[in-house]
Amino acid sequence: MSDRLEFGTFLLLQTPSNEPSDVVYRCGVEIAQAADELGFRSTWLAEHQARLPALRVRALRARPRREPAPPAETRVLPMHLKVGDRLVDETGEWEVTVRPYTFPGGKNVHARVRRVDQPATAEERTWGAHERISVKRTASPPSAPRSNRC
Repeated sequence: MSDRLEFGTFLLLQTPSNEPSDVVYRCGVEIAQAADELGFRSTWLAEHQARLPALRVRALRARPRREPAPPAETRVLPMHLKVGDRLVDETGEWEVTVRPYTFPGGKNVHARVRRVDQPATAEERTWGAHERISVKRTASPPSAPRSNRC
């Protein structure tokens, strides 16, 4: 179970200017993709829209879900560290190189990290299992530009 609040969006897929169904569908797809990129968990479509063929709705549903872009900095529990996460302390910036692990009892979490500016410098870090750590996550690749029509 996630400790984040999840949101969804509801699309009526209609327009006051009586646009053709292709335009309404294209705008709906763009809105659904934007919501997905922003981290919305679900997109609901109104069923009363008779002008939108069911085949297109199935095609929209079949699109692969994209992971939302992570925030620039976030606080995570040590076991939620990912390879590539970056930590900053008084000695510099460090990058996680191996998934975190713990021993029986699970009171401490260990992860291997290396200096970003000196890749040959590596060490193992240890944190309390319930201690939150500030990390920077690498951003997702930028998406294609969108039209401003929708």
